[in-house]
Amino acid sequence: MFQTLQMWWTQSTAVSKIKEWCGHSLTILWGYLQILVGTIQSLLPTVGDVITDPSVKEAVQAYTMPAWASISMAILGAVTIAVRLRSLVSK
Repeated sequence: MFQTLQMWWTQSTAVSKIKEWCGHSLTILWGYLQILVGTIQSLLPTVGDVITDPSVKEAVQAYTMPAWASISMAILGAVTIAVRLRSLVSK
């Protein structure tokens, strides 16, 4: 299984594009994921307001986190990327 995963990680074109986009750094990828999740979480209440079906609206609102948590997650993602890029440039 490990060899299959390793082969997929080294030969996949989608993975290579993601690795290029992140500068071959998993820390930068983690920062992008934090920003993505924080942004999606901050938009979920808006989606819940647009949907008129009460059962769907309740389901969407069940997955929302407080506004401060989603905003702080996106900010921490940006800080993570900035710190990692700073360390890459200083090398």
